[in-house]
Amino acid sequence: MTDHNNSEEEYMTTDQVALFLNRSKGSIYNYVKEELLTPVADHPKWKMRKTTLFRKSEVEQFREKLTKPGITTLEAAKELGIEYTALMPFIYNGTLQADRKIFQGKERHFIKKEELSCFKNSEVFRNFLERKKKNKRATQDGWILFQRLINPESNVMARIMELNENQSLVITEEDEQFPIEEIVQRGFMAQHPITDMPYITRKGYAKFKFFKPYSIHSDIFQVIDYLYQLITHKNVKIVVEHSFIYLDIKPVFLEGMSQDFFSILNSGLYEGKVEQQPSGVSIDSDLEPLYLNVPSHLKQLIKEKAKKENKTIEELSIQALIKGLND
Repeated sequence: MTDHNNSEEEYMTTDQVALFLNRSKGSIYNYVKEELLTPVADHPKWKMRKTTLFRKSEVEQFREKLTKPGITTLEAAKELGIEYTALMPFIYNGTLQADRKIFQGKERHFIKKEELSCFKNSEVFRNFLERKKKNKRATQDGWILFQRLINPESNVMARIMELNENQSLVITEEDEQFPIEEIVQRGFMAQHPITDMPYITRKGYAKFKFFKPYSIHSDIFQVIDYLYQLITHKNVKIVVEHSFIYLDIKPVFLEGMSQDFFSILNSGLYEGKVEQQPSGVSIDSDLEPLYLNVPSHLKQLIKEKAKKENKTIEELSIQALIKGLND
């Protein structure tokens, strides 16, 4: 009797396997067909009743393979309330720890629950959400900083010259000033509506610095107009500090851009690359990959210091390398 009970404990029927794996019986049959599970053909019960049986130990091992080794990047993005493309840079620069593992035949990034929780509560992520909030403010109702406006009836041009949480300011070519809330009321509209283009996932930015001009017809504003039309505000970061405009542009090739466009951009370049080519202008960062293997305690120290200084691991590492090489 004891031997019989032990024997029963070592085997499972198709129904039991389906319940144990939380799958349908059809899925179990498919696993058998794909040779992922192997029925036992030499058990007395199978011979008497033609019942399909499986070794419990094999089923348990198979369940481990079916169990995800962590949170997927899509699940993490959903939990954080951000887009997948916004999440991945945090993984690539090491701010959010993720491991590449093979699951169901494919190699993917998986994130531990505690790592995601730590990142969700980090200052880096809070700052990201704050910037995102400001971005949303800067694009509310379809308006973005330095966007060109037109009044179709009077043919008067205007431009959004300030747009932040505290105030907004539109200036016309006739030097009239008003907030963005009055744009439609005054008969203005975007001369070039915002188009929907995906975020460019290539790493880094080409960075530019220009004096903030007084004239809304300035060449630099015309360059920004072109950028908004061709790659949208998603791939252009603009920060205004004191009398300067800091312009960060994702790596991209802009077909058909003129020599004048290239000259204006090149005059303000301070980091990255801009090249005039026969069919357009190439914009790129000057980032080059540098792969290092470091002791685990050093990696942990870098992560902690980066978190404390509100920087990415990549930013802190570059800063440390520059400081070390210049000392």
